[in-house]
Amino acid sequence: MDISVTHDGSPAASLVRADGLTGKEAQRRLAQFGANTMPDTTLHPWRRALDKFWAPVPWMLEATVVLELALGKYAEAAVIAGLLLFNAIIGLVQEGRAQQTLKALKSRLAMTASVRRDGAWTTRPAADLVPGDIIKLSLGGVVAADVFTLDLPLPALQTLSFVTMVFGGQAMIYAIRGRPHLWSIRPSLLLAGSTVIDVAIACVLAVAGIAMAPLSASVVAETLAASCVFAVVLDMVKWPVFMRLGIA
Repeated sequence: MDISVTHDGSPAASLVRADGLTGKEAQRRLAQFGANTMPDTTLHPWRRALDKFWAPVPWMLEATVVLELALGKYAEAAVIAGLLLFNAIIGLVQEGRAQQTLKALKSRLAMTASVRRDGAWTTRPAADLVPGDIIKLSLGGVVAADVFTLDLPLPALQTLSFVTMVFGGQAMIYAIRGRPHLWSIRPSLLLAGSTVIDVAIACVLAVAGIAMAPLSASVVAETLAASCVFAVVLDMVKWPVFMRLGIA
């Protein structure tokens, strides 16, 4: 299953075009917003070297060196200074190796994304994505940027989350209320009535858009059907779990 989404942190519909951005517009936005990458926070080697001598523990050792020199104990001062320098060198070497490993991992894990540009789908580096780009997501794929779906805006997704929690909670109650299969245990009138009321209220609130963004009746019905399937799957999974736990 593929989903078309737009790359943008906020759902601004004005940024979205059905055929995607043009190449010139993408270049303009890339220059305006910058590359879709994390900023490089690597310090200059000289700065990293100075940082090794600018911390509470090095300060104590440096003060000790100065004190030893003031007392005329040059040998002791040289030993402490040597240990301080040796520790700084070891730290710099380890940090350098870690940064080289991180760079190698980044180069091998460079992400790409399927982007709609000039009315056609192309594969481009994730760093070239700009706000307003339409990208295609596949199940199991890595999301290359902050996105929102074109089909359901954020308020509708929040409503869908509410409906899913209500339906999923009811499905879980029926699935784990006993060791036998859910269809072999007749629910009490109180449980059945409570389920009907909860599901009805959730459906009315979601479809009518009361205190939340409205959802279409088809989406609510599909969510209810998915919850029923979830109950059956959970009912099949509970058997080995209940047996292992010794639950009668």
